[in-house]
Amino acid sequence: MYFNHIIEEASENTPVTKKDIDLLEKRILDRIKQSENKILKEIDHNQKSLKRALTRILQETKQTTKTSHKSRSELLLKVPFDNFEQFQNFEKDIQKHSSKFNELKEEFFTVSDHTAEKIVKNAWRQIFTDGVAQNLCWKGTKDKMAVRPLSVTAALKSTFSSKFRNAADIDIERTSIVFFQHAKGRYMKKKAYDSKKNKNVKI
Repeated sequence: MYFNHIIEEASENTPVTKKDIDLLEKRILDRIKQSENKILKEIDHNQKSLKRALTRILQETKQTTKTSHKSRSELLLKVPFDNFEQFQNFEKDIQKHSSKFNELKEEFFTVSDHTAEKIVKNAWRQIFTDGVAQNLCWKGTKDKMAVRPLSVTAALKSTFSSKFRNAADIDIERTSIVFFQHAKGRYMKKKAYDSKKNKNVKI
């Protein structure tokens, strides 16, 4: 140990004096003070982190409770849009009215799952069916509407960043790109399944 070394060195060369003991005591107290300061800083940091986490949870609880008290007729997203034109009109409405934009964010807060990726996918499913989603993609093309600049996307990003403090927009982007890339495949698969199911029922 550092302090044992000081005592041994002093004992070998010269007798230990009161001055040596006072010096050693001062060094010990300085070390203790340094350790105390470090511990206090860690406690303060942990308290602030806990406070931020509790504040976020409280905000999410309030928003979720507020939305959960709404009846189905009061919700913006009563059912997923299965008509592309209807979704376009909905997007225009969100762009024009900030109150509806905020309502949409509140409704996104009720979307839940085990992972952030699944929450993003479920949020998109809450807005429209794959029949509509197949007409969109993240950046847009000649034949498909761009999702990235939409107001519904901005609302989703805002909600996502509030729920996941360490997440970034790139996390939404990656998940959304894959979601829209496979929308047509999911739509065709469901369409084939429904067709087969209807044939079996008729038989």
